[in-house]
Amino acid sequence: MSSREPARASGVRRNHLRGFGAAYTKHRLPVTLAYFEEYADIGSAFGREKQVQGWGRVKRRALIEGRYDDLPAAARRRSRPDP
Repeated sequence: MSSREPARASGVRRNHLRGFGAAYTKHRLPVTLAYFEEYADIGSAFGREKQVQGWGRVKRRALIEGRYDDLPAAARRRSRPDP
C-alpha cells in the first residue's frame, strides 16, 4: 500500500462526518474507525469485508480488540439455537 493510505482514510472519514458517503453511514454519524486491514487488491479486501460482516458481535469485538485467541471460541458461540 502507498503512504497515502492514512490520508485517504482520514479524508473518507471527514466526508462521512460532513454527510457525504454511503446512505447508511450518513444517517449514523459520527463515524469512528475501529479496525482496518490492508490488502494488495480490492477483491481480497471485499472478500474479507463480507466475511467479517457475517460474524456476530462477540467475534467482531474480539477482532477489533486484538483478542485473536478468542476468535475460534466466538465462532462456536451461537446467540440462537440451531434450527
